[in-house]
Amino acid sequence: MNDHDSWFPDALSLLPLPRAEAAADEVVLSAAGALDGDSADELARRVQAEADGGARWLVLEMSGVRFVDSYGLAALLRVRHTLVNAGGGLVLAAPAPSVTRMLEITRMQHVFPVAPALPAAVDHLRRSRGAGLPAGPSADRHPDGRR
Repeated sequence: MNDHDSWFPDALSLLPLPRAEAAADEVVLSAAGALDGDSADELARRVQAEADGGARWLVLEMSGVRFVDSYGLAALLRVRHTLVNAGGGLVLAAPAPSVTRMLEITRMQHVFPVAPALPAAVDHLRRSRGAGLPAGPSADRHPDGRR
């Protein structure tokens, strides 16, 4: 890697995380790299393809995402919109500190539920689903307000 390469984040990669207990309309994807102008459409296309295949609920594991710009944030909003319109929702799991900070600066932590780890994100998704609600903010809270 030369100095020039260190200025540019890695391309986004999306990998499905298999879970034997997942319902047919649930998907867990692990994202790594940068969610930016070069990769935002890739994320939106991938989620649209999953939604076209019947997925309504998505956990996006983000511990490997090093960078999110305004295009990436817009892609997350489009993904959420697609899933909520299909009667489901989106939960962000284990975002890196830089991503968490971006969500706080833009006040998007009030839009996206954020869980500190993948199991908590899946639990939040299941509680939202069971309550018939889209996955909203406060992934670390029970729908009735309990932690």
